[in-house]
Amino acid sequence: MSIASTDLFAEVAGNPPQIRRFTRAEYDSLVASGFFDEDEKVELLDGVIIAMTPQGAPHATPIRRLTTLLVPALLGRAEVGVQLPFAASDVSEPEPDLCIVPPDDDETDHPRVAHCIIEIAVTSQRRDRAKVGIYAQAGVPQLILIDVPRREARIYRDPRDGDYERVETLREGSTVVIDAFPDVGFDLAEVLPKPAP
Repeated sequence: MSIASTDLFAEVAGNPPQIRRFTRAEYDSLVASGFFDEDEKVELLDGVIIAMTPQGAPHATPIRRLTTLLVPALLGRAEVGVQLPFAASDVSEPEPDLCIVPPDDDETDHPRVAHCIIEIAVTSQRRDRAKVGIYAQAGVPQLILIDVPRREARIYRDPRDGDYERVETLREGSTVVIDAFPDVGFDLAEVLPKPAP
């Protein structure tokens, strides 16, 4: 008869198992040492190393289309990171789908400041919603969460005390504007993949 590892830990320790959380410095050290396979996609969220969901076309298509739109529009004004680490805190280093950051000559660390972060959710809505607090704590002024199955975008603004004070939902056909660059925006319908028949 097998026993679940959590039951085993509880039996041995006499109490529920404790999760060992990592700092961002420890996580970066693991990455630098080659601890993770080169193709292994992980991110650090609140001290826990989380495996990222593999990408399918419904997830990759909006990233590709947004990159094509945003990079030329922001050239010389901001940098657009695509699935690159963002130093949100000492215990969180997410890899947002797109991260619009100020131009920076400091190549010794990952960006700590972002004008706007965009996350694409196809099957990861729950995890992406959990990241909202991480981005709010980091002071990211605008978070755009695109929900592909619902064909809508939730725009989070005004971070305060680990949450956002304003949330707006835009439906397909609406224009989403990057608040830090009011002349830059995108039509949600243009970046979403075609709906399934």
